[in-house]
Amino acid sequence: SFYGAVTLQCLMLIGRGHLDEAQTLANGLREQYLRSRHPDAGIASDVTHVSLHFLRGELDAAIATGEHMMANFPAPETVTDPLHYLHPRVYCWMALGAALRGDIPANNEYCRLAKELALSRGDVFNVLAADLTVIESAAILGEVEGTAARAAEVDRKFRAAGGNQWAAVARIVCEWAQFMETGTGDAAAAHRAFDEYTGDGTVVMSPLFLCLLADIETRCGRADEAGRLLVRARTVAERIGESAWNMDIERRAAVQPVG
Repeated sequence: SFYGAVTLQCLMLIGRGHLDEAQTLANGLREQYLRSRHPDAGIASDVTHVSLHFLRGELDAAIATGEHMMANFPAPETVTDPLHYLHPRVYCWMALGAALRGDIPANNEYCRLAKELALSRGDVFNVLAADLTVIESAAILGEVEGTAARAAEVDRKFRAAGGNQWAAVARIVCEWAQFMETGTGDAAAAHRAFDEYTGDGTVVMSPLFLCLLADIETRCGRADEAGRLLVRARTVAERIGESAWNMDIERRAAVQPVG
C-alpha cells in the first residue's frame, strides 16, 4: 500500500540517522490520517512517531503513541505482508522506552506482548526481533546475569535466518554481558560486530552500542580507548539527534576520562 511504502521509507531514513527527514514524512502521515481517518494512514503515523519519539528520548510520548496504535488499530488476524506488519515492532520500541525509564515490569510486559503477537501470527522475523529486544533491554538496564547466553542464542538464530546485521547487535550485547559478568571475553569480536552492523551506513541506536564497547574497553583496562568511544557516541548522538542515550553516555563519562 502507499502508506506502507512511506512507512518503510521513513524507517529506512531512521536507520541511516536522517531523523529530521523521517520526521517530515511522519508528520505528513499524521496530517493524512487527520484528514482521511484512513486506518492505514493512522498505523503509518503511529509506527513512525513511536520510533522517532523513542530515539529522541521522548519516552512518555513514544509509549503513549504505541498505546494509541494498539487501542485504535488492532493487529490484523492474518498477516499477508510481513514487511507491513509492524505491531510487534511497536511493542519492541515501547519495551526499549520502558527500559530507558527503568520500568522493568512495563519492559517485561511489552517484550512479552511483542513475542506473543508475533508467535500468534506465525511471524518468525518478529519473534526474533522480540528476542533481540529482550537482550537490548538487559543491556540498557545493566542486567548481565544470563544475558550472554541469551544473546549468543539470538545471534545464532538470526544468522541462521540470514539476518546478519541483527545478529551483530546480539553479538555486541553477548560480549558486553560476558565482560561485565566475568571480566573476560572477545573484545575484538564485539568491535567486528559493530563494524558489521554499521557497514551499510546504519547508525540507529549506535550510540548505545558504542557505550557497550566503551564498557568492554574499561573492563579490559583500556581507559583511553573507552574515552574515545564515548566521545564517538556523543558525537554520533548529537549529529543524528538521538537524544535517548544522552544520560547513558554522560553517566559513563562522569567516571571515565573522555578524549
